[in-house]
Amino acid sequence: MPIGWDFSELDGGATDWAPPPAADPWQALDPWHDDPAPIPETGFWTWVEVDASTVYPVLWTRWLTEEDERVCPECGPLDGAVWEDGGGPSPPLHVGCRCRRAPAFTEWRTRSATAWELRWVDG
Repeated sequence: MPIGWDFSELDGGATDWAPPPAADPWQALDPWHDDPAPIPETGFWTWVEVDASTVYPVLWTRWLTEEDERVCPECGPLDGAVWEDGGGPSPPLHVGCRCRRAPAFTEWRTRSATAWELRWVDG
C-alpha cells in the first residue's frame, strides 16, 4: 500500500494525507529568513549605491590630401576618411607624402559606473 493510506478504511481508499501548508517551503530551510531589523526612528549610516558616471571627450580626426594631380593612388581613397584620434593610418604613408590629419569633431561619451558610498540617512 502507498504511504499515507489509512488501514482502518480499506473500502474507499481513504487517506489521511494532507497537502503541505501554503507557505513557501524554502523559507523554512533558509536560516536567514527572519524579518530584517526595523529601521531606527533617528538617522543612521548606510551604504548607498550612487551613479559615478564620467563624461569624457573623444577626438575624431579627418584624413586630408592636397587634392591636386600629384595625389598618389595610395592616399587618394583616404581623403575625407574619419578615425578616432590614435586610430587608423598616420601620415606620411610613403616618401614624399603631403597628407595630414586634422581634427574633425569631438564626441562626448559617458562611462557609467556604480560606486558605494557611506551616507547618513535621516529616518
